[in-house]
Amino acid sequence: MIVNAIRQGEVAIALYILISVLISLTVHEFSHGYVAFKCGDDTARNFGRLSLNPIKHIDLFGFFAMLIAGFGWAKPVPVNMRNLKKPRRDIALVSLAGPMSNLILAFIGVLVGKIILTILSSLEITPFVETLYYNFANFFYYFIMLNLGLCLFNLLPIPPLDGSKIISSILPRKIGIKYIQLERYAGIFILALFVLSTIGEFDFLFYPLIYVRDKLFFGMERLVGLLPFIK
Repeated sequence: MIVNAIRQGEVAIALYILISVLISLTVHEFSHGYVAFKCGDDTARNFGRLSLNPIKHIDLFGFFAMLIAGFGWAKPVPVNMRNLKKPRRDIALVSLAGPMSNLILAFIGVLVGKIILTILSSLEITPFVETLYYNFANFFYYFIMLNLGLCLFNLLPIPPLDGSKIISSILPRKIGIKYIQLERYAGIFILALFVLSTIGEFDFLFYPLIYVRDKLFFGMERLVGLLPFIK
């Protein structure tokens, strides 16, 4: 994503993507830690992960994967299941918190984008106003799409993504334990996804994810009427 933008000379677009990635990944991981804390585990707080400082959360490989391929991850927030009040229920809540925070960020982006672009569209048209409008429209577009993509990607039931932990908490205990043990192969799963996402011939594998992301976007824009403002 950001690499293609830079190659095409779209430095501003690359900057919007970079800002969106930093915000999205940081809030995602903070949400995991915050819900874990509320469920009785203060491990994330003790490790300094209850923070909105991106440096605390960024995993370099996951960060660059997000910039290049459009999906990625941050450093996993440490969670001690023994400290959770109801481990099976709470680990599902902790895992769900990250993707849901991105869904909420996307919706906030839709609302704030609607307000700002509506205000700009009501002003007298000048080169400065047109430039502001164009830049805000692009920023909110990438911000919304990145958050929706991050939400859906992390809900995939592939270890170590959040979706696998949610599924394991729902499955019968013995099956859930065996399923989550697949995390030992997490590096292989993630590397395979990254490679496939960068090879054009395998784009079709990601069509369902893209389809749902676009449906969510259009569903949100129908609620507030954002789309006519995005050019």
